[in-house]
This record gives sequence, C-alpha cells and structure tokens, in this order.
Amino acid sequence: MSLDWDVTKCKNSKALTSDEEWPVTQALIWLTMGTGIGNISKTNAPEFYARIHLLEQLDGTWLQSIGEEGTKTDRPITPEDVCKRIGMKTNVFPMETRAKWLKRVMTRVFDKSIQEFILKEASIA
Repeated sequence: MSLDWDVTKCKNSKALTSDEEWPVTQALIWLTMGTGIGNISKTNAPEFYARIHLLEQLDGTWLQSIGEEGTKTDRPITPEDVCKRIGMKTNVFPMETRAKWLKRVMTRVFDKSIQEFILKEASIA
C-alpha cells in the first residue's frame, strides 16, 4: 500500500513543498506512520508533536541541517514545523490510541535491549 498525502488544506501549502520546507514536510509525512496519527489538526497537533519528540529521543532526529563548512548537525522537528502543517492528511488510519502507541514503541525499545543483551552475551561466552 502506498503512503498518500495531501497538504493543500494547510496554510501556505505551496511553501511546504518548496526546496527549503520539503525535507520537513516529507519527514512529517513519514512520521504519520511512526506516530500512528494520519493527519495533523489543531486538536491533535500537541499529541503528534509529543510522539515525534519521544521518537527522536529514542531513535535520533529525522532531519539534519547543514551548517558552515558543510558540517551536519541534528535538526529536531519543532512545534512550529508541526503547526505549519496543520491540515496535512495521509492515508494512515485509524488514529492509534496513545496507550496502544506507547505499548508498540516501548515494546520495540524493550525488545531491542533484550536482543542487544543476547548478542553481547553470545560474544562474551
């Protein structure tokens, strides 16, 4: 199944697909799957951002900025990034409840830690 998206209902929707904004828009489109929230509304924007923020703390940022001399630095998603995209929709549905989403994310993190232990134990033995 393809990931379909639409930003035409966002304020300044044309700007969201510009060279400057497109990497952020694209990251947020993909993050609808990671967050379990398929659209950004004024009501769910805080929850959408909080889920992204937690994912970034666990897995790292989805974006990098390129500074002076071509150095790359992590660039977290900001509340402003999310607010600019209120009205964005994807075909990720139904919205995953917070409890279900937290269970999915924490189970993944927990299982990864178990797997790391097993691999480390095997290399020590």
